[in-house]
Amino acid sequence: GGVKYAKVCSGRRIDGKVVTSQKSLGRVIDEARGIYHNREYGFFTYDIETGEYTKVSASDIPPIRRRNRKERLILDFGDAWFIDAFIKDIGLWDSIGKLSYGNSDTVRAMVMFYVLCSMANCHAEEWYEGSYARILYPNANLSSQRLSDMLSSIGEEHSYREFFACYFRDVVGKRDGGEDILIDSTGLPNSIHFPLTAISNHNGKISNEVRLIYVTQRGTNLPIYFRYVPGNVVDVSTLTRTMKELKAYNIDTKFAILDAGYLTAENTRELYDAKVSFISRMSEKLSLYSSIVDTCLAELERDGNLFRYNDRYIYIIRKKV
Repeated sequence: GGVKYAKVCSGRRIDGKVVTSQKSLGRVIDEARGIYHNREYGFFTYDIETGEYTKVSASDIPPIRRRNRKERLILDFGDAWFIDAFIKDIGLWDSIGKLSYGNSDTVRAMVMFYVLCSMANCHAEEWYEGSYARILYPNANLSSQRLSDMLSSIGEEHSYREFFACYFRDVVGKRDGGEDILIDSTGLPNSIHFPLTAISNHNGKISNEVRLIYVTQRGTNLPIYFRYVPGNVVDVSTLTRTMKELKAYNIDTKFAILDAGYLTAENTRELYDAKVSFISRMSEKLSLYSSIVDTCLAELERDGNLFRYNDRYIYIIRKKV
């Protein structure tokens, strides 16, 4: 069927007769490098002199093309092409290339899969066959074994440190430097028994969760920073550390949009000391909120306070406190 297989043939003389034996090596993956594949050994090289099998890393090995593939002429084109063009435009592929995995097509194809598809990883290969990603990244290997190898490799600390160093410098830094940011956090409810899951009381709602803190760049909406903390850590205690960690990556915050959970007297002083301008919704629990509402509410809905904001009209009073 146009597929090349290899076997080792040997002969020896026993009692005056030549006895031959054959040993199958399986499918030829790379004839020049002597790489073969079979179910018993996976990917390997074979030493004909010693008869030894040596396993090889599969990270840079292209996928095995089987004869029973599905329709290959009809492809979903626009979605993968668009995302690929966007990633090229912002220079993100260079950062992704810093992830230490030999087969870059596999990494790129999985980026597409995670962005465009909500199915489990076991369906990645099926998705790939029907997507234009197969044309963009022809050497991707999305078999379940190779995906496990890839995720293990790029999950190493040195790998994602290389990625973020390049990402902050070449993607975030080439726009507005990350100086204008939006900081927020959200709960990730779960019942996993590990140290990050803890009881949270967020706005009166009790749950078991992990807290995820995220920072995005205001001008581009690109994500800058993610950090997880135990669920019982309150938002107000994480702001200073988040900004200091950003500064360690040469992102010197000048302006921040904050969730109301971060607005406390202590954090306000920290923001002023760091010369960071900020906008935040004020919590109704603060006495300052009550005094402003009591003073301004009666005169709020007047013609002079009516402004157009995007596609709607709102009443605004500026009050210096």
